[in-house]
Amino acid sequence: EEGNTVRILLSMHFAAALALSPYLFPYHSLGTPSPKDFVEQSPPVAYTMGCIASVKQYCQEQQLSMPGQIIYANTALPFFPLMQAYLIQELGFAEAEVAIISGKTSQKKRELIQQQFNEGIVKVLIGTATIREGINLQQHATDLYDLLVDWNPTDFQQLSGRIWRPGNPFRYVRIVLPLVENSFSIFRFQKLQEKTARIKELWNRKGASNALLIDDFDTSAIKRSLISEPRLLAELQLIEGKENLKDELTSLKARLGLLQGIVKARATFEQLLPRIRAVADAYRPAK
Repeated sequence: EEGNTVRILLSMHFAAALALSPYLFPYHSLGTPSPKDFVEQSPPVAYTMGCIASVKQYCQEQQLSMPGQIIYANTALPFFPLMQAYLIQELGFAEAEVAIISGKTSQKKRELIQQQFNEGIVKVLIGTATIREGINLQQHATDLYDLLVDWNPTDFQQLSGRIWRPGNPFRYVRIVLPLVENSFSIFRFQKLQEKTARIKELWNRKGASNALLIDDFDTSAIKRSLISEPRLLAELQLIEGKENLKDELTSLKARLGLLQGIVKARATFEQLLPRIRAVADAYRPAK
């Protein structure tokens, strides 16, 4: 059972990585990507870059100062330099306008990047979970792109709070979660929604936890969320129906065996009952 749990969690980890980029899958055979290759082969990243490009273009046309853009992808740190290079080479940002914050970034440098981002010097900030707490980025930012949704709703709320908080001069901010059709990201987002809906209950219930529990996952639901073709869904339902019937038949056989055991035990008891009564009568005190 423990091995099965590990396999499920590992499969979900790989599925989530693939939903973001094939290059995040540790066993890919695509070679070393260029910045352009990485972005174009990674739909959520490509969508994010398109959004940032549109914000940049609009601000240039309207002669406005471009508001800050935040890209969050907690498990994609090795590919941050490629995203940074793409923003500079393909979208025309200056090197000083794109910064990275991760666990490897010193506290002094984090504070400098935070200051420059809030002042509008840094236009695009790429970060890991390091930016979820202790960093305020709301003074000049409108967009946060969450490329890999966290399981924990409190983590998501903390991340959103980097720009969606008092002190932001803009009337609206956008928290963008790019999802890929027929991918694990849809199932993961659904679980985040369910947990977010229960967040008050989770906080108020004594001893409750927001930890990821394997019991939260229905493997059939995961498979259905990854398939949109009607024929494949129908085949999946037939397979699941067959397995459910097998399980029900096994359960009924087990109940039948239990009932047969009870009948046999009753018959044995009835056979022994006269002897039991005789022994009881022999030891019953005389009146």
